[in-house]
Amino acid sequence: MDARDKERAMILSQASEKYENLEKELRRALEEVERRERALRNERSVMMSEVKEKMDALKAEERRLGMDVEQRKQLERDRVQDFVQRLRNAEAQRVAAEKRLVEIECEFAEFRREVRRNSR
Repeated sequence: MDARDKERAMILSQASEKYENLEKELRRALEEVERRERALRNERSVMMSEVKEKMDALKAEERRLGMDVEQRKQLERDRVQDFVQRLRNAEAQRVAAEKRLVEIECEFAEFRREVRRNSR
């Protein structure tokens, strides 16, 4: 082997060593990227689970509040309907009482006329 061959062998050896070092560095970088990617996927999965849990809780609360509002509205409707019915009954009783009053006044007037006629 002459000096040129030795120099070539040395250059090839250095280039090969550099290539191996670069390859190792790239593998480490790729492993780091994959590790970070897995961590991000896991973090995203946890966040999505938390969001779904919160959304489910909000939907349940919305349904509960909706049912509560409907119950309150129905109770108020029932109260109003009961009040209207009581008002109608009171009005009917008033009309009946006024009619009875007129009858009693007529009877009393007739009674007074009879008393006056008999006292003469």
